Amino acid sequence: MTEKVICPICKSEAEAINVGLFDGVGIRCKTYGEFEVVDSALAMHKDTEATRWEAALKSAKDRAKATQETWPRITSYDLDEGR
Repeated sequence: MTEKVICPICKSEAEAINVGLFDGVGIRCKTYGEFEVVDSALAMHKDTEATRWEAALKSAKDRAKATQETWPRITSYDLDEGR
């Protein structure tokens, strides 16, 4: 049975992935694909508008590509950049 979570970007139901592998949650969203979010970003930015989350995901994807990481990981820093 897969664990369900809410995508912080589109607020729709998503699948939890990479559970227990880091301090955060991996998300498989039908709209935004697969990515990770650290716990502090979720806690501090749960009510942040979708456009800032989308920009944070783009930043995380760019960083993951540059560092050859498997998953883009959204941090609080990614969300704070848009302020």
